[in-house]
Amino acid sequence: EGTTRGPVPTLNSFSKSSQCFSIAEVVLDISTNTLTIPPFEVCDDDIIDGFSTFNLNDLRNQIEQNVPANASILFYNSIEDAFNEVNALNDNYVNITQSSDVIYVKVTNNNQCYAISPVTLNVLFTPLLLADEEVFYCNNFYPQTITLTSGLIDLSNNYTFLWSTNETSSEIEVNTTGIYSVTVTYLNGCSSVREITVSPSNIATFDNIEVRDASSNNTITVIVSGEGDYEYALNDINGPYQDSYFFENVPPGLHTVFVRDKNNCGIVTEIVSVIGFPKFFTPNGDGYNDTWQVYGVNVVSQFESVIYIFDRYGKLLKQLSPQSLGWDGTFNSEDLPSNDYWFHVKLQDGRVFKSHFSLKR
Repeated sequence: EGTTRGPVPTLNSFSKSSQCFSIAEVVLDISTNTLTIPPFEVCDDDIIDGFSTFNLNDLRNQIEQNVPANASILFYNSIEDAFNEVNALNDNYVNITQSSDVIYVKVTNNNQCYAISPVTLNVLFTPLLLADEEVFYCNNFYPQTITLTSGLIDLSNNYTFLWSTNETSSEIEVNTTGIYSVTVTYLNGCSSVREITVSPSNIATFDNIEVRDASSNNTITVIVSGEGDYEYALNDINGPYQDSYFFENVPPGLHTVFVRDKNNCGIVTEIVSVIGFPKFFTPNGDGYNDTWQVYGVNVVSQFESVIYIFDRYGKLLKQLSPQSLGWDGTFNSEDLPSNDYWFHVKLQDGRVFKSHFSLKR
């Protein structure tokens, strides 16, 4: 510090009436202290956009080692604010200029300016990773493995990797569900962390298939269990699939139910029978509707069923098995006339149906 001394008139001692004045001495102190502060650096934050939060209290702790004890240390955006001691910065400061910024530190000791110095703030490059994600492991594929990747977008060799499994490669193989994390560190020491949740999935297991048939609106309800997320289709393995396990307006006959895991763990199938009764048949030899048979009984679960056909007077005309081609409209090798005929069905599952149909010639 330097000191300048000289006479300076004091206004409160000046008198207009007497034209007298007195001389007093003031001391002007000029600070010649300089502070050399290296750049203050932090890693980019989670967004990785060149802006980050600087803890200026950490910077203050560094400066305290080079200034008098108990000195006041404040930070400002401009040197003018530092001189005037206005608009001091909060300790949690976000840089204004992308990737780099300059602020000013003012050190005051015993109510006197000790030093004012610029400080460069640098936001260091931080690895850019893909977002956290959830993947699925098919338990029915165990012990096969799936690959987890670090999600690093840059393909250079300037990084190190540390997984929660203690593996140090950019990719790992796993066959166990759980939460895995990887820390990717750049050459400058800045790191980013990515978390991958491996959730269980599985192929479906049929618990039951409920069929409501022999009605004007046949329905199928598919009940399955498993750890997967399932979708359902009828008669075509390629779909279309639906999220609902309920099918309505199902035509009579044999149907294949497909249940597909949305996480690609596989498809299970089951054949179901929907019972139905043709309302008429035309035994004229043209290859269309030439015989009458109950729909949906030619499946193993219904092979023991029995179908009886009667005329309108209750005379038994034909007894059919589920595996036969059906009734051709004859009795004792004689063609019967166009008329209504009655049937009585005893299904293997215990159900009994009675109704009528038409023979048309």
